[in-house]
Amino acid sequence: VLAYIRRRIDRAGVAYQHDEAGNIVTRPIPGRRQGPTIAIVAHVDNAAPVNGRKVVIKEFVICTDGAGLLGADDKTAVAVQLELIDDIVAGLVTPNQPLQCIFTVGEEAGMVGAIALDMSLVEAEMALVFDWTGGVDTIISRSPAYCKIDVRYKGRKAHPAEWRDGLNAGTPLFRAASVVTQGEYAPGVT
Repeated sequence: VLAYIRRRIDRAGVAYQHDEAGNIVTRPIPGRRQGPTIAIVAHVDNAAPVNGRKVVIKEFVICTDGAGLLGADDKTAVAVQLELIDDIVAGLVTPNQPLQCIFTVGEEAGMVGAIALDMSLVEAEMALVFDWTGGVDTIISRSPAYCKIDVRYKGRKAHPAEWRDGLNAGTPLFRAASVVTQGEYAPGVT
């Protein structure tokens, strides 16, 4: 996938760099106006399982037979970036502000490329990250994240017969955990 992306960007004549993680970061493409550079970000890897999948094409719909993932996450965003680069270079569109395209690796393995992204290559002050399971009419204004909370609960021992003299450390833990959404957000997405 990275080789294909490099060929497309080379053919368009847009300068880019690799970082040590393997991410591809284009130099900003000029816009109509000066202003903060905006980045468009997509990851290039697929979520497993893709083995044995059969792609089914029906008129304007591309899907699978259900035996495996299509892998459209995040292929659509990669395709949009490459087509946008071609259209800008061909003079068909001009971004309002400078535009930088970023292609990250290892997202499905825990955002490996995004975490290791060499930020010295990124001139953008804002980024649009196209990676969401919702409809195209949905705009996410906050980043999804892995949450890790380190908490130390201190209780106070008490004899079971004198439980009112104690302080159960489990109570605030259970209360906090009870509001955390668990399970599947969407079928197959935990």
